[in-house]
Amino acid sequence: MRLFVMFFIMLTTIAFAETPKIDSNGKVEIAGEKVRCENIRIRLDNKLDNLGVSYPEERLIIINPRELSYFEGAVQLFVWAHECGHIIQDGGSEVDADCFAVKKGIDDGWLTRKTMMWVCRSFGNEPANDVYPSGVRRCALAQFCYAKYKKERHERKVREANE
Repeated sequence: MRLFVMFFIMLTTIAFAETPKIDSNGKVEIAGEKVRCENIRIRLDNKLDNLGVSYPEERLIIINPRELSYFEGAVQLFVWAHECGHIIQDGGSEVDADCFAVKKGIDDGWLTRKTMMWVCRSFGNEPANDVYPSGVRRCALAQFCYAKYKKERHERKVREANE
C-alpha cells in the first residue's frame, strides 16, 4: 500500500508540474517562481536534447520546458540554478554548478531536505561519464554541499546574533 501511495504522489506531482515560461515582460517563471540570473538571457527550446544548457561566453541559458515539466518544481529550479551557476562561475565543473544550485535553493527557500530527495532522484542511477560523476556520487556531493552550507549559514547567524 505504501508503495502505491508513493507512486500516486509521484505521478500527481509530475502530472501537475508547471511548465517553465517567459512572461510578456521577459521574466522567466519556473515552478511558479520568477527567477533571474545576473543579466543572463534565457531561451526556451522544446527540441533541446537536454533539460538545460548554458553558454557562459554568450551569457545564455537554454532550457527545455517540455522536458522540465515532467519534473517536480524543485528539480526544475535546480536545473535553472545549475545552469546559472555555470555562467556565474565562468564555466565551472558540474559539481561546482550543483553546489551553486544547492546554495541558491537554500537561500531562496525552495531546497529543503525533502526537495533535495527529488533532486537526487533526478540524477538517477546514471554511471559516471566525461562530464558528470555517477548519479549516486553526484547526489552524495550535492548532499554534502547542502549540509556544509546549512552549517555555515547557521554559524553566521549565531555570530551575527552575538555581535
